[in-house]
Amino acid sequence: MMSDSKESGSNSLRDKLKNILSSSSSSKGQSSQNEEDTDDKSLQDPFPDDFWPIVSNKGGTQSARLSKLSQVEKIVVSQSVPKTCLKRLWIETNDLLDLSLSGTGRHAYFKFLVVLIKAQYRNLGMLKLMFYNTMMEQCYTSKEDIANMMLIIDAITEQGKNVYYLEQEVGQQLLERISILHDNPTYLSLLLNVVKFNSTYLEPDMIHQIVVNVCNVCNSATCSDTKFSVLKILDAIVCYNCLLRRSLQSVILTLSNKINDPEVEEEVWKIMRNILGTHLGHSVVQSLLFLLQENSKSYLVLRGAALFIGRGLWDLTKAVPSLTHKPNTVLLFFKKCVPDCHPIVALEILLCCSRLVKKIGHELTKVLGMLFCT
Repeated sequence: MMSDSKESGSNSLRDKLKNILSSSSSSKGQSSQNEEDTDDKSLQDPFPDDFWPIVSNKGGTQSARLSKLSQVEKIVVSQSVPKTCLKRLWIETNDLLDLSLSGTGRHAYFKFLVVLIKAQYRNLGMLKLMFYNTMMEQCYTSKEDIANMMLIIDAITEQGKNVYYLEQEVGQQLLERISILHDNPTYLSLLLNVVKFNSTYLEPDMIHQIVVNVCNVCNSATCSDTKFSVLKILDAIVCYNCLLRRSLQSVILTLSNKINDPEVEEEVWKIMRNILGTHLGHSVVQSLLFLLQENSKSYLVLRGAALFIGRGLWDLTKAVPSLTHKPNTVLLFFKKCVPDCHPIVALEILLCCSRLVKKIGHELTKVLGMLFCT
Protein backbone atom coordinates (compact mmCIF):
# COMPACT_ATOMS: atom_id res chain seq x y z
CA MET A 1 0.00 0.00 0.00
CA MET A 2 2.86 2.35 0.85
CA SER A 3 4.51 1.68 -2.52
CA ASP A 4 1.20 2.43 -4.25
CA SER A 5 0.88 5.73 -2.39
CA LYS A 6 4.46 6.63 -3.27
CA GLU A 7 3.89 5.85 -6.93
CA SER A 8 0.63 7.81 -7.07
CA GLY A 9 2.22 10.66 -5.14
CA SER A 10 5.16 10.73 -7.53
CA ASN A 11 2.85 10.72 -10.53
CA SER A 12 0.72 13.53 -9.10
CA LEU A 13 3.82 15.58 -8.49
CA ARG A 14 5.00 15.07 -12.06
CA ASP A 15 1.57 16.08 -13.36
CA LYS A 16 1.51 19.09 -11.07
CA LEU A 17 4.97 20.11 -12.16
CA LYS A 18 3.99 19.85 -15.84
CA ASN A 19 0.77 21.81 -15.29
CA ILE A 20 2.49 24.56 -13.37
CA LEU A 21 5.28 24.86 -15.91
CA SER A 22 2.87 24.89 -18.86
CA SER A 23 0.51 27.40 -17.24
CA SER A 24 3.45 29.54 -16.23
CA SER A 25 4.84 29.61 -19.76
CA SER A 26 1.45 30.30 -21.34
CA SER A 27 0.44 33.02 -18.90
CA LYS A 28 3.70 34.87 -18.67
CA GLY A 29 5.08 34.18 -22.12
CA GLN A 30 7.93 36.40 -23.08
CA SER A 31 7.79 38.40 -19.84
CA SER A 32 9.03 35.46 -17.75
CA GLN A 33 11.94 35.01 -20.13
CA ASN A 34 12.74 38.70 -19.87
CA GLU A 35 12.68 38.48 -16.06
CA GLU A 36 15.11 35.58 -16.15
CA ASP A 37 17.35 37.40 -18.59
CA THR A 38 17.30 40.47 -16.34
CA ASP A 39 18.09 38.23 -13.38
CA ASP A 40 21.07 36.74 -15.21
CA LYS A 41 22.38 40.15 -16.25
CA SER A 42 22.03 41.75 -12.84
CA LEU A 43 23.42 38.78 -10.90
CA GLN A 44 26.72 37.26 -11.98
CA ASP A 45 27.75 33.68 -11.36
CA PRO A 46 29.20 33.92 -7.84
CA PHE A 47 31.08 30.62 -7.90
CA PRO A 48 34.86 30.39 -8.57
CA ASP A 49 36.17 29.38 -12.00
CA ASP A 50 37.14 25.84 -10.96
CA PHE A 51 33.75 25.13 -9.33
CA TRP A 52 31.72 23.79 -12.24
CA PRO A 53 34.33 21.40 -13.72
CA ILE A 54 34.80 19.72 -10.32
CA VAL A 55 31.23 19.69 -9.09
CA SER A 56 29.81 18.38 -12.38
CA ASN A 57 28.40 14.83 -12.39
CA LYS A 58 30.96 14.13 -15.10
CA GLY A 59 33.73 15.81 -13.19
CA GLY A 60 35.58 14.82 -10.04
CA THR A 61 35.12 12.05 -7.51
CA GLN A 62 32.25 12.05 -5.03
CA SER A 63 34.50 13.30 -2.22
CA ALA A 64 35.97 16.06 -4.41
CA ARG A 65 32.52 17.22 -5.50
CA LEU A 66 31.20 17.29 -1.95
CA SER A 67 34.29 19.11 -0.76
CA LYS A 68 33.78 21.76 -3.41
CA LEU A 69 30.09 22.14 -2.44
CA SER A 70 31.12 22.57 1.17
CA GLN A 71 33.59 25.28 0.18
CA VAL A 72 30.90 27.41 -1.52
CA GLU A 73 28.37 27.24 1.35
CA LYS A 74 29.46 30.72 2.49
CA ILE A 75 28.70 32.07 -0.97
CA VAL A 76 25.29 30.40 -0.99
CA VAL A 77 24.42 31.88 2.40
CA SER A 78 25.78 35.38 1.86
CA GLN A 79 24.87 36.10 -1.78
CA SER A 80 21.81 35.96 -4.01
CA VAL A 81 22.54 33.25 -6.56
CA PRO A 82 20.98 33.62 -10.06
CA LYS A 83 18.19 31.18 -10.87
CA THR A 84 20.11 29.84 -13.86
CA CYS A 85 23.03 28.95 -11.59
CA LEU A 86 20.73 27.29 -9.07
CA LYS A 87 19.11 25.23 -11.79
CA ARG A 88 22.47 24.21 -13.22
CA LEU A 89 23.72 23.36 -9.74
CA TRP A 90 20.76 21.04 -9.20
CA ILE A 91 21.14 19.36 -12.59
CA GLU A 92 24.87 18.81 -12.06
CA THR A 93 24.65 17.45 -8.50
CA ASN A 94 21.28 15.73 -7.85
CA ASP A 95 22.85 12.35 -8.66
CA LEU A 96 24.47 12.60 -5.22
CA LEU A 97 21.07 11.60 -3.79
CA ASP A 98 21.35 8.19 -5.45
CA LEU A 99 21.13 5.13 -3.21
CA SER A 100 24.13 3.59 -4.98
CA LEU A 101 26.40 6.19 -3.37
CA SER A 102 27.71 6.02 0.19
CA GLY A 103 25.42 7.03 3.03
CA THR A 104 28.05 9.46 4.30
CA GLY A 105 28.16 11.19 0.93
CA ARG A 106 24.36 11.46 0.75
CA HIS A 107 24.28 12.87 4.26
CA ALA A 108 26.77 15.58 3.29
CA TYR A 109 24.75 16.44 0.17
CA PHE A 110 21.49 16.55 2.15
CA LYS A 111 23.17 18.97 4.55
CA PHE A 112 24.23 21.19 1.63
CA LEU A 113 20.72 21.13 0.15
CA VAL A 114 19.20 22.27 3.45
CA VAL A 115 21.60 25.22 3.55
CA LEU A 116 20.85 26.01 -0.10
CA ILE A 117 17.06 25.88 0.29
CA LYS A 118 17.00 28.06 3.40
CA ALA A 119 19.43 30.63 2.02
CA GLN A 120 18.03 30.83 -1.53
CA TYR A 121 14.37 30.11 -0.74
CA ARG A 122 12.89 32.95 -2.78
CA ASN A 123 15.14 32.33 -5.78
CA LEU A 124 14.49 28.59 -6.00
CA GLY A 125 10.82 28.78 -6.98
CA MET A 126 9.77 25.58 -8.75
CA LEU A 127 13.14 23.97 -8.06
CA LYS A 128 11.89 23.22 -4.54
CA LEU A 129 9.27 20.92 -6.00
CA MET A 130 11.89 19.29 -8.22
CA PHE A 131 14.05 18.67 -5.13
CA TYR A 132 11.13 16.97 -3.42
CA ASN A 133 10.10 14.94 -6.44
CA THR A 134 13.60 13.58 -7.10
CA MET A 135 14.09 12.77 -3.44
CA MET A 136 10.82 10.82 -3.26
CA GLU A 137 11.85 8.71 -6.26
CA GLN A 138 14.79 7.29 -4.30
CA CYS A 139 12.60 5.23 -1.91
CA TYR A 140 14.92 5.57 1.08
CA THR A 141 14.55 3.03 3.88
CA SER A 142 17.32 3.79 6.39
CA LYS A 143 16.46 5.98 9.37
CA GLU A 144 19.30 8.39 8.58
CA ASP A 145 18.14 8.91 4.98
CA ILE A 146 14.52 9.37 6.06
CA ALA A 147 15.59 11.84 8.76
CA ASN A 148 17.51 13.77 6.10
CA MET A 149 14.41 13.72 3.89
CA MET A 150 12.47 15.37 6.70
CA LEU A 151 15.12 18.08 6.94
CA ILE A 152 14.59 18.83 3.24
CA ILE A 153 10.78 18.82 3.58
CA ASP A 154 11.13 21.01 6.66
CA ALA A 155 13.19 23.53 4.67
CA ILE A 156 10.93 23.41 1.58
CA THR A 157 7.77 23.99 3.64
CA GLU A 158 9.29 26.58 5.98
CA GLN A 159 8.99 24.25 8.98
CA GLY A 160 5.57 23.02 7.89
CA LYS A 161 3.97 26.47 7.73
CA ASN A 162 3.87 26.73 3.93
CA VAL A 163 3.01 23.52 2.04
CA TYR A 164 2.40 25.22 -1.32
CA TYR A 165 2.82 22.65 -4.13
CA LEU A 166 2.90 19.81 -1.55
CA GLU A 167 -0.64 20.10 -0.16
CA GLN A 168 -1.68 16.60 -1.20
CA GLU A 169 1.61 14.87 -0.41
CA VAL A 170 3.04 16.19 2.84
CA GLY A 171 0.42 14.69 5.19
CA GLN A 172 0.82 11.18 3.80
CA GLN A 173 4.60 11.45 3.91
CA LEU A 174 4.54 12.47 7.56
CA LEU A 175 2.08 9.74 8.48
CA GLU A 176 4.15 7.02 6.80
CA ARG A 177 7.31 8.06 8.68
CA ILE A 178 5.94 8.33 12.21
CA SER A 179 6.95 4.80 13.24
CA ILE A 180 10.56 5.50 12.25
CA LEU A 181 10.93 9.15 13.28
CA HIS A 182 8.72 9.19 16.39
CA ASP A 183 11.60 10.55 18.47
CA ASN A 184 13.03 12.93 15.86
CA PRO A 185 12.66 16.59 16.98
CA THR A 186 12.57 18.00 13.42
CA TYR A 187 9.92 15.51 12.36
CA LEU A 188 7.70 16.15 15.41
CA SER A 189 7.99 19.92 15.01
CA LEU A 190 7.16 19.59 11.30
CA LEU A 191 4.10 17.47 12.05
CA LEU A 192 2.95 19.96 14.69
CA ASN A 193 3.16 22.90 12.29
CA VAL A 194 1.39 21.04 9.48
CA VAL A 195 -1.49 20.37 11.88
CA LYS A 196 -1.52 23.97 13.13
CA PHE A 197 -1.17 25.80 9.83
CA ASN A 198 -2.39 23.35 7.18
CA SER A 199 -4.95 21.04 8.77
CA THR A 200 -7.41 21.83 5.97
CA TYR A 201 -5.26 19.73 3.64
CA LEU A 202 -5.44 16.67 5.92
CA GLU A 203 -8.23 14.19 5.20
CA PRO A 204 -10.28 12.91 8.20
CA ASP A 205 -8.88 9.38 7.81
CA MET A 206 -5.36 10.78 7.85
CA ILE A 207 -6.04 12.85 10.97
CA HIS A 208 -7.46 9.78 12.69
CA GLN A 209 -4.35 7.75 11.84
CA ILE A 210 -2.10 10.57 13.03
CA VAL A 211 -3.97 10.68 16.35
CA VAL A 212 -3.74 6.91 16.85
CA ASN A 213 -0.02 6.87 16.04
CA VAL A 214 0.74 9.91 18.18
CA CYS A 215 -1.09 8.26 21.11
CA ASN A 216 1.01 5.12 20.67
CA VAL A 217 4.19 7.20 20.69
CA CYS A 218 3.01 9.10 23.77
CA ASN A 219 2.32 5.91 25.72
CA SER A 220 5.74 4.43 24.98
CA ALA A 221 7.87 7.59 25.16
CA THR A 222 10.49 7.85 27.88
CA CYS A 223 12.29 10.98 26.66
CA SER A 224 10.91 14.21 28.13
CA ASP A 225 11.23 16.14 24.88
CA THR A 226 9.35 13.44 22.94
CA LYS A 227 6.54 13.33 25.50
CA PHE A 228 6.02 17.08 25.41
CA SER A 229 6.29 17.19 21.60
CA VAL A 230 3.61 14.56 20.96
CA LEU A 231 1.32 16.11 23.57
CA LYS A 232 1.65 19.44 21.75
CA ILE A 233 0.50 17.68 18.56
CA LEU A 234 -2.55 16.28 20.36
CA ASP A 235 -3.27 19.70 21.83
CA ALA A 236 -3.09 21.30 18.37
CA ILE A 237 -5.47 18.70 16.95
CA VAL A 238 -7.97 19.54 19.71
CA CYS A 239 -7.51 23.33 19.57
CA TYR A 240 -7.89 23.46 15.80
CA ASN A 241 -11.10 21.41 15.99
CA CYS A 242 -9.62 18.43 14.15
CA LEU A 243 -10.38 15.73 16.73
CA LEU A 244 -12.81 13.13 15.40
CA ARG A 245 -15.31 11.17 17.48
CA ARG A 246 -13.78 7.89 16.34
CA SER A 247 -10.40 8.99 17.71
CA LEU A 248 -11.74 9.67 21.22
CA GLN A 249 -11.07 6.23 22.67
CA SER A 250 -7.37 6.34 21.81
CA VAL A 251 -7.03 9.85 23.21
CA ILE A 252 -8.95 9.09 26.42
CA LEU A 253 -6.87 5.99 27.18
CA THR A 254 -3.62 7.81 26.46
CA LEU A 255 -4.42 10.87 28.57
CA SER A 256 -5.80 8.72 31.41
CA ASN A 257 -2.48 6.90 31.40
CA LYS A 258 -0.15 9.90 31.08
CA ILE A 259 -1.91 11.98 33.77
CA ASN A 260 -0.04 9.71 36.20
CA ASP A 261 3.30 10.99 34.89
CA PRO A 262 4.24 13.97 37.13
CA GLU A 263 6.48 15.37 34.40
CA VAL A 264 3.61 16.00 31.97
CA GLU A 265 0.60 16.00 34.33
CA GLU A 266 -0.25 19.68 33.79
CA GLU A 267 0.04 19.43 30.02
CA VAL A 268 -2.17 16.32 29.97
CA TRP A 269 -4.86 17.96 32.12
CA LYS A 270 -4.80 21.04 29.88
CA ILE A 271 -5.53 18.87 26.82
CA MET A 272 -8.29 16.90 28.55
CA ARG A 273 -9.91 20.08 29.86
CA ASN A 274 -9.91 21.50 26.34
CA ILE A 275 -11.59 18.34 25.03
CA LEU A 276 -14.17 18.41 27.82
CA GLY A 277 -15.00 21.96 26.81
CA THR A 278 -15.82 21.00 23.21
CA HIS A 279 -18.97 19.47 21.72
CA LEU A 280 -17.38 16.11 22.52
CA GLY A 281 -17.29 16.81 26.27
CA HIS A 282 -20.45 14.85 27.16
CA SER A 283 -19.28 11.81 25.18
CA VAL A 284 -15.89 11.96 26.90
CA VAL A 285 -17.46 11.95 30.38
CA GLN A 286 -19.62 8.96 29.42
CA SER A 287 -16.58 7.13 28.08
CA LEU A 288 -14.64 7.87 31.29
CA LEU A 289 -17.48 6.51 33.42
CA PHE A 290 -17.70 3.30 31.39
CA LEU A 291 -13.91 3.02 31.46
CA LEU A 292 -14.01 2.87 35.27
CA GLN A 293 -15.90 -0.40 35.04
CA GLU A 294 -13.26 -2.09 32.87
CA ASN A 295 -11.19 -3.89 35.47
CA SER A 296 -8.99 -5.33 32.74
CA LYS A 297 -7.42 -1.89 32.24
CA SER A 298 -4.38 -0.75 34.19
CA TYR A 299 -5.29 0.70 37.58
CA LEU A 300 -3.30 3.81 36.60
CA VAL A 301 -5.56 4.34 33.57
CA LEU A 302 -8.65 3.91 35.80
CA ARG A 303 -7.23 6.28 38.36
CA GLY A 304 -6.69 8.83 35.58
CA ALA A 305 -10.29 8.42 34.41
CA ALA A 306 -11.58 9.05 37.93
CA LEU A 307 -9.35 12.10 38.31
CA PHE A 308 -10.64 13.61 35.06
CA ILE A 309 -14.24 13.10 36.14
CA GLY A 310 -13.65 14.72 39.53
CA ARG A 311 -11.74 17.69 38.18
CA GLY A 312 -13.89 18.21 35.11
CA LEU A 313 -17.23 18.11 36.91
CA TRP A 314 -16.70 19.24 40.48
CA ASP A 315 -13.33 20.92 41.11
CA LEU A 316 -13.83 24.42 42.53
CA THR A 317 -11.26 26.03 40.19
CA LYS A 318 -10.70 23.54 37.33
CA ALA A 319 -14.22 22.31 36.53
CA VAL A 320 -15.53 22.76 32.98
CA PRO A 321 -18.62 25.04 33.11
CA SER A 322 -20.32 23.47 30.09
CA LEU A 323 -20.53 20.03 31.77
CA THR A 324 -23.87 19.67 33.58
CA HIS A 325 -23.97 15.99 34.56
CA LYS A 326 -26.16 15.21 37.57
CA PRO A 327 -24.18 13.97 40.59
CA ASN A 328 -26.54 11.04 41.29
CA THR A 329 -25.86 9.49 37.87
CA VAL A 330 -22.09 9.75 38.26
CA LEU A 331 -22.20 8.47 41.85
CA LEU A 332 -24.08 5.36 40.75
CA PHE A 333 -21.20 4.53 38.40
CA PHE A 334 -18.78 5.06 41.29
CA LYS A 335 -20.78 2.74 43.52
CA LYS A 336 -20.61 -0.08 40.96
CA CYS A 337 -16.86 0.05 40.51
CA VAL A 338 -15.61 0.78 44.06
CA PRO A 339 -16.04 -2.77 45.55
CA ASP A 340 -13.77 -4.40 42.93
CA CYS A 341 -11.34 -1.64 42.04
CA HIS A 342 -7.71 -1.13 43.02
CA PRO A 343 -7.19 0.81 46.29
CA ILE A 344 -5.57 3.70 44.40
CA VAL A 345 -8.62 3.96 42.12
CA ALA A 346 -10.94 3.81 45.14
CA LEU A 347 -8.95 6.61 46.80
CA GLU A 348 -9.25 8.79 43.69
CA ILE A 349 -13.01 8.20 43.61
CA LEU A 350 -13.27 9.29 47.23
CA LEU A 351 -11.30 12.43 46.34
CA CYS A 352 -13.84 13.06 43.57
CA CYS A 353 -16.65 12.82 46.10
CA SER A 354 -14.88 15.24 48.43
CA ARG A 355 -14.72 17.73 45.55
CA LEU A 356 -18.47 17.30 45.06
CA VAL A 357 -19.15 17.98 48.74
CA LYS A 358 -17.00 21.11 48.68
CA LYS A 359 -18.74 22.38 45.57
CA ILE A 360 -22.41 21.66 46.34
CA GLY A 361 -22.60 21.44 50.11
CA HIS A 362 -22.67 19.07 53.04
CA GLU A 363 -26.27 18.10 52.39
CA LEU A 364 -24.83 15.52 50.00
CA THR A 365 -23.07 13.69 52.83
CA LYS A 366 -26.12 11.50 53.53
CA VAL A 367 -26.48 10.65 49.85
CA LEU A 368 -22.85 9.66 49.63
CA GLY A 369 -23.18 7.55 52.75
CA MET A 370 -26.20 5.76 51.36
CA LEU A 371 -24.44 5.07 48.08
CA PHE A 372 -21.22 3.68 49.46
CA CYS A 373 -22.45 1.97 52.60
CA THR A 374 -25.27 -0.09 51.09
